[in-house]
Amino acid sequence: MVFTSKTLDNSRMFILDIERTMTLSYLGVGFAAGSRFDPPGLEGASHLLEHLLFKGTRTKTAEEINREFSRLGADSNAFTSWNTVFYYSKVPTKNLQKTADLWQELLEELIITDKDFEHERQVVLEELRLTADSPVKYLSIRALQNLLPNHSFGKPIGGNEKSVNKITKEQLEEFMREYYTPEGSLLLLVGGIPEENISTRIETIFSSQSEKTRSAPLNVEEDYPKAMKDVHYIDRKGNTVYGEIITTGPRGDSVFGKIMHLFTYFLGSSKRSPLYKTLIRRGLASDIEPLYYVQPDVTVWGVGFSASITKVQRVLESLLHVLEEVLSMKWDKEILDSWTDEFVSTMSLNGESVSYRAFNIIEEYFDHRSVSNLDSVLDLMRKTSVDDMNALVEELRRQTPFSVSILGPRKAVSLPESEFLP
Repeated sequence: MVFTSKTLDNSRMFILDIERTMTLSYLGVGFAAGSRFDPPGLEGASHLLEHLLFKGTRTKTAEEINREFSRLGADSNAFTSWNTVFYYSKVPTKNLQKTADLWQELLEELIITDKDFEHERQVVLEELRLTADSPVKYLSIRALQNLLPNHSFGKPIGGNEKSVNKITKEQLEEFMREYYTPEGSLLLLVGGIPEENISTRIETIFSSQSEKTRSAPLNVEEDYPKAMKDVHYIDRKGNTVYGEIITTGPRGDSVFGKIMHLFTYFLGSSKRSPLYKTLIRRGLASDIEPLYYVQPDVTVWGVGFSASITKVQRVLESLLHVLEEVLSMKWDKEILDSWTDEFVSTMSLNGESVSYRAFNIIEEYFDHRSVSNLDSVLDLMRKTSVDDMNALVEELRRQTPFSVSILGPRKAVSLPESEFLP
């Protein structure tokens, strides 16, 4: 693929990762307008606005918009993260320009009616209730709140029932005027291009809005957070215990923040990882997952797990033992090369997907604050030295102890003594 980037005349960043033989393309527009930018007391505003963007324009109803996307073969959706709101379509390459025209109309001609506003508010509230009913999702939200209660990482992306109910239509319209501007936004095109001049046409479409200057800050500045290292129990009936053991890591916009991808892959993403060999192969845990959340000013990493109440005690003891070993090990060239080769191979295979490459660019731009693509990330991993990995592990060790959040029958869990626990 050919990777290029440029800043358009209206200050919008335009990134292309193009392979002309591909028949599918990924077209997306994102704004620095995620949950970190929600006004105080109105948490969930960015997510609610995301829901409303598909509801209609000055000339098209929501039904007409959906039919038009379907006619173009465009799989279209959106997501809200801490740092961005992103709108995208995966579409046959031949229909790129018409898809771009439709997105431009949605972003510039959106009409929010009172009826649509109230309807989508109820949809969002139902999503919040469903999240609370999902043990894994609910625990993840609570674990971050427990670790970083005074940082935006600790705030649920979708807000809460009280804050969402306080939001007014007028406040959302003002939020869109302030944050949905070319400055601080990313236009992304990954995949094939049917003609030589198609990227120029798309560039022209999204070079408008030049009169819309951004008065709101491009970044939310927060001090490196002081993590609350504690043990939290959420008593819940059932035969399964869910847990997260997490702590803070390096800044996401640092080199260490990027090579954390390799470290967390080593920790638990491979079938030869320490966690997999210790827990899954021994039949102790039904599920384990290395956790890695990124923001420019801080990362959070650790382990999530679920286990039966009869095995959770051994799982916790084994987890802490693995973490102690991992944070005490010394990397040498043989170990590093072995894991780098496996990581790069896995990432390269995933990179055959248009969506995978696109989401990697989005993360690099909004979370790591750099303009790069999957190939650049893989090149960085290949260049990671033994000294880099040992220095990263030493920094991670200094961040301990971990914050522990447990969801399940309280009587089933008794945490063992460990230097890594509060």
